[in-house]
Amino acid sequence: MLDALGQRACSFTGWQAGLHAGGEHGDGRIEWVLPQRLRAALREGRVAVVTGFQALNDAGDLITLGRGGSDTSAVALAAALEADRCEIYTDVDGIYTADPRLLPEARLLPEIDFDDMLRLARAGSQVLHDRCVALARAAGLEIRLLSSMTEGVGSVVRRLPEARRPPFAGLTRDRAAGTLTLVGREADADALRRLILCLGGHEIPVLGGELAEGAVSVRLAPERLDEALRPAHELFFP
Repeated sequence: MLDALGQRACSFTGWQAGLHAGGEHGDGRIEWVLPQRLRAALREGRVAVVTGFQALNDAGDLITLGRGGSDTSAVALAAALEADRCEIYTDVDGIYTADPRLLPEARLLPEIDFDDMLRLARAGSQVLHDRCVALARAAGLEIRLLSSMTEGVGSVVRRLPEARRPPFAGLTRDRAAGTLTLVGREADADALRRLILCLGGHEIPVLGGELAEGAVSVRLAPERLDEALRPAHELFFP
C-alpha cells in the first residue's frame, strides 16, 4: 500500500528487524536489538514496517512478547536506532488525569514524567504498558502518544524536572486488584488520608490503604471503583 502511494517501503518480521528476547513464549522480554537491516532500509529512503510483538530467543526460536509487546517493540527499535523519540498511535488522543471514557471531565496531560507514567501503568492504566515505559526511561527516549483517528498534539512521556511535575499526575483503577490509585510527587500519607476521608464522605467504604513512593492506593469493593473515581478526581484535580 505504501509503495502504491509513492512511498518506498519494505517489511520485516521481528527477528529480521533484530529483536532478541529472553523469557517464556508469550511473555518474552526484549534483551538486545541488532537493527542493521533497518538501518540499511532507512539509508535507502524506505519506510521499514516491522511486525511487533515477536523476537528471537537464544535458541533461535520465535518468541512472543506478551501484552504491550508491540509498543515495547517500537520503543526498543527507536532506542536502538538512536531516534529522537518514539511516536505511538493508538485509539486515544493522549494521556489523561483519569480514563476519559469513564470521566469526561478528565484533563489531557501535555507531558508526564517517566516515573509517574510507570506508576500509572503498573496500577492499572491501559494507555501504555509498564515494560514499554520502563524501557523508554532506561534509554532516555521520549514517547509521544497520539491518536490514530484524529489530529492533535497528544501527550509526551519524558524525564521532567521536579519543578515541572504537577503535584498529582493521574488516577487509575485496577478491577482485578480492587484498587484506586493516585500518582504524583505529592501522593503521600496526607493525600492518602484525604482520599480515604473523601470516599467515606460519599459513603464508599475503604477496605484498606497503601502508601508507596509517588503513589497511594485504596482498596475498594470492585463494583464501587467507577463510582469512586469522580469524587477522587474532583478532590485532586479541581
